[in-house]
Amino acid sequence: MKPTKGKTISITLSIFILILALGAIIGGIFMLVLGISNNTEILPIVLFSVFGAILIIIGLGPAGINACIYAKRSNLNILVFEKNMPGGTLHTIKHVDNYLGYNNVDGTELAMLFYKQFKDLKVPMKNEEVIKVELNGNEKIVKTNNGTYKAKAVIIATGRGKQKLGLDNENINGVSTCAVCDGALYKDKTVAIYGNNPLML
Repeated sequence: MKPTKGKTISITLSIFILILALGAIIGGIFMLVLGISNNTEILPIVLFSVFGAILIIIGLGPAGINACIYAKRSNLNILVFEKNMPGGTLHTIKHVDNYLGYNNVDGTELAMLFYKQFKDLKVPMKNEEVIKVELNGNEKIVKTNNGTYKAKAVIIATGRGKQKLGLDNENINGVSTCAVCDGALYKDKTVAIYGNNPLML
């Protein structure tokens, strides 16, 4: 039985409306990408949420930033997580005089120099705290307080915190938690040492 003229018009109109709707959806996606393409951090994060990253780096202290530099120069797709300020514990150090190329520099100033070099790489970064990492299998899973991300590889560059005794007066000036870093400051002075790490000797 041949379709009536009215049915033919109705089917044609439905197809036309469907094409318009698909065009609107595709156009909206295109405008979204176009609108954020000038932001070199947002666009990669949008793409990572769909396709995943090749490498996720956790921590943006000196080790994490150094990893970013080499990964970027290797043309890897990178996503970085840092829950606090970039630079790590450098922000807690007043004077740094044992770092190559710097005789005496403020810790925060050095951290900002590192961060500027990182920003110049245009590597996307998210200020989220990583709460779990699943490293089994070829696909690595990184879970944060705000989402879940996938990658082929993960570099954990979170450093380590100071190990203290919990005493009331151990936060005063003159108390060090790194014999290698600060040992030279106490040359020819009487000191008390607590711990059993061979580096302390």
